Amino acid sequence: MVEIKLVASKAISTADDQSTSASWWQAGTATPFREGSSSAFSSTHGLVQTHPTGSDPFASFGSIGSTSGPSSNPFASSGSGPLSSGVRSNPLPSLTRNANGKLSLKHLDFTSSATAELRRNPALSAPDECARACRENEPPRICYYHFTLELYTVLGAACQVCTPNATNVVWSHCQCVLADGVERGILTANRMLPGPSIQVCENDKVVIDVENHMEGMEVTIHWHGIWQRGSQYYDGVPFVTQCPIQQGNTFRYQWQGNAGTHFWHAHTGLQKLDGLYGSIVVRQPPSKDPNSHLYDYDLTTHVMLLSDWLHEDAAERYPGRLAVNTGQDPENVLINGKGQFRDPNTGFMTNTPLEVFTITPGRRYRFRMINAFASVCPAQVTFEGHNLTVIATDGEPVHPVQVNTIISFSGERYDFVIEANNIPGAYWIQVRGLGECGIKRAQQLGILRYARGPYQPSSQPPTYDVGIPQGVVMNPLDARCNITRNDAICVSQLKNAKHIDPAILQDRPDVKIFLPFRFFVYRPEMLFQPNTYNRYLVAPGGDHVISLIDEISYMAPPAPLISQYDDINPEQFCNGDNRPANCGQNCMCTHKVDIPLNAVVEVVLVDEVQIANLSHPFHLHGYAYNVIGIGRSPDQNVKKINLKHALDLDRRGLLERHLKQGDLPPAKDTIAVPNNGYVIIRFRANNPGFWLFHCHFLFHIVIGMNLVLQVGTQADLPPILNPLDAICNVKRNDAICVSNLKSARPVDKEILQERPDVKIFLPFRFHFYKPKDLFMENTYRNYLVAPGGDHVLSLVDEISYRAAPAPPLSQMHELDPDLFCNGDNRPPNCPVDCRCTHMIDVPLNSIVEIVLVDEVQSPNLSHPFHLHGTPYNVIGIGRSPDKNIKKINLKHALDLDRKGLLHRQYNLPPFKDTLAVPNNGYVVLRLKADNPGYWLFHCHFIYHIVIGMNLILHIGSQGDLPPVPPNFPRCGDHLPSITPPYFPIH
Repeated sequence: MVEIKLVASKAISTADDQSTSASWWQAGTATPFREGSSSAFSSTHGLVQTHPTGSDPFASFGSIGSTSGPSSNPFASSGSGPLSSGVRSNPLPSLTRNANGKLSLKHLDFTSSATAELRRNPALSAPDECARACRENEPPRICYYHFTLELYTVLGAACQVCTPNATNVVWSHCQCVLADGVERGILTANRMLPGPSIQVCENDKVVIDVENHMEGMEVTIHWHGIWQRGSQYYDGVPFVTQCPIQQGNTFRYQWQGNAGTHFWHAHTGLQKLDGLYGSIVVRQPPSKDPNSHLYDYDLTTHVMLLSDWLHEDAAERYPGRLAVNTGQDPENVLINGKGQFRDPNTGFMTNTPLEVFTITPGRRYRFRMINAFASVCPAQVTFEGHNLTVIATDGEPVHPVQVNTIISFSGERYDFVIEANNIPGAYWIQVRGLGECGIKRAQQLGILRYARGPYQPSSQPPTYDVGIPQGVVMNPLDARCNITRNDAICVSQLKNAKHIDPAILQDRPDVKIFLPFRFFVYRPEMLFQPNTYNRYLVAPGGDHVISLIDEISYMAPPAPLISQYDDINPEQFCNGDNRPANCGQNCMCTHKVDIPLNAVVEVVLVDEVQIANLSHPFHLHGYAYNVIGIGRSPDQNVKKINLKHALDLDRRGLLERHLKQGDLPPAKDTIAVPNNGYVIIRFRANNPGFWLFHCHFLFHIVIGMNLVLQVGTQADLPPILNPLDAICNVKRNDAICVSNLKSARPVDKEILQERPDVKIFLPFRFHFYKPKDLFMENTYRNYLVAPGGDHVLSLVDEISYRAAPAPPLSQMHELDPDLFCNGDNRPPNCPVDCRCTHMIDVPLNSIVEIVLVDEVQSPNLSHPFHLHGTPYNVIGIGRSPDKNIKKINLKHALDLDRKGLLHRQYNLPPFKDTLAVPNNGYVVLRLKADNPGYWLFHCHFIYHIVIGMNLILHIGSQGDLPPVPPNFPRCGDHLPSITPPYFPIH
């Protein structure tokens, strides 16, 4: 754990008081400070003013996106914006520090700040242009985002360059990630935590290019809450709607969003828990929001993204340990990626900034809260001194209800209104992790601050055990939902504010599905049998478990169901009515339930896990469903519910259902099933596709608590959218060099000829970045933090290898020739850290000599180079014989070669495929290029591989290769054109 010596500064006053958190902090400052001008904030920090009432408290500033009258803000967009004429607006302003450490205003140069796609395509709108107020009859925009995913670090060197001034922003201006002040490795999109916020208007087309630079990882991104009508291929579920995005590839997602508060997150492995998540807000004109009269402002910065947080990689908790750091409960909670942490062993507390939400007296504000937890803990949110008027859940509006506390589960969202009607000041926001999180007392604080008021609350910070009074609770854990209560409101007691399909309220649905879920507990002798490799999770109590739904543990198919269904063996699929004959107690297959298109479907989820304080939230992709009932068995003699008892209750009409006229069951896409209880949901199956239905606890997903609902048939789907020491030249008694070994088999005489057919010199070194060059906005250069703290990139012949988006061996004709380069063919605009697919063409059957020259020259560091596809003969190893030369380089090596001073020996040189180049030295290799193909040649240190110390030797031509095997997998970027028509939303 590392202490960070930073404290939150004051939020800038006047109009800037609407920005989230502090704009700048000052190292070593004990008290807040204030700098800057009110005109310095762009919509990135944003005001989205929906429909102001009375006088505008920000008239001197100009509310960005105001719906009434012109804006006085010179950076505000109006109407459909400048994109309607194909001309971009003025560049947005940005705050930076000058040489004296003061704040200064500069304009962002669009040509350097925007991504390449935005520069190329004037029809696209940038993220900050799309985060706007939404107006009736405004032409939709095409909103473009580029996510660069990579392994990153909390408290890395980027924090020496800048410190972030906001979260939930749509555009990154600082690459420093602080989290809770505890250093750890993470995964990021665009070096942000949370990742970029997508904020658009209903009917906008959203285009996100996801570029995967996470070494050794594949990924998909799910757009949680987006129904994907007409864009079913972009739901982001591995092997259901797409193949995962491989390292080095880019995949283009395209969709139109249904209105509401949603979020995006990785849907592969445990990546979400390591940082791959962010918010989505799809706004609509006030006339379409039945609750728009209840609030004055809907600010881009009033998104409240809650996440649980580990201080190590999530993979360290899976499958789990038995002695140290047992279980999967988190160390901390974050609000918009911010917070502080108190070490329970030392009492030391980090002083990283807390999240601050600013409001103005007399105004009403819409807050959008997203629970992005991955663990089993519910989150309890309470604002000191303020009521919360709940107006929507999971993006769907409800009749307003006033509460004091909201309890939410992983995947849920709640929108609520806060009225700034208390004494102007600063008030605590408390987020407590409940359930298992209570063991570590995991909580986080934020601040609700009145503009121009004090910056710190006058009351003592609430503790986990002595917190803010909870008052009336939204979504209580006790599931007593069939009675009227004064202390709580259940989700099933909310009233839908939208029209409900009358068929949903009919007595009998077309399809009724009972889904009991539980854990299967392995005995060690069963789990650890030779030649069996069943997955499992070590639960907090030490049990080794797997998840079952209807007695089946979900196993992903080998290819995406939506696009390659016919390639999958039908025996791969199963469900409760069709279990494989040889399926055991831990039955694993692709659990799929077929649903007729347009049927009214009822699902009854029954908790057979029955662990106290553990309620499982189930999320359905592609839909919002109506919550018909929540409860436990009314039979007091039944201590544990199960499928049999649930069926009996249903037969007797004792399952709680709200189907009467006027009940108006609320719509959601994620609902928690109370422990030892049940939930009943209904939906109209009018969105064809393959939709995952699963518990949203991350560790439960990976052990099989999922299934697929196939709605309709393949014919009902839209067409596929573009598928896819080195003293070796003397006799020694103390050592034998590799080059002094003798081959025990004959050596091709051509290898021993004086002059090879091809001679290649390959110097290699590191390029050292300055932090200011590495952490520039909208640049995501590959780098490694070396032991001394330097940030470096590998170069071979001044090129850092970057993988091609598809295999040259099988898809060379599809690759852009401009991707490839070598020392004789560098791209004309390649900088000092030149990155391209380094490839050298070698004629078939030629004799090739390679001279590797170490320009790294780090003491005690010798680089082993490995050649795929063919062994080579080691002709020489050494250092410069010129004692005046302290450091060898390419120029000196060429001079030694010209003078005949590079050591070569031709007496049965040994065969190798991997050889270490002595530090500040060289090696000479020879091979006969008689194996056609594309062969990687690289340093075998894995951290040097991932930062580019590789190249390809291309031997022969495509005509020399055997044919590509039938049905050989294909891969590559998925970048279809961005053109209308837009996907229809029904």
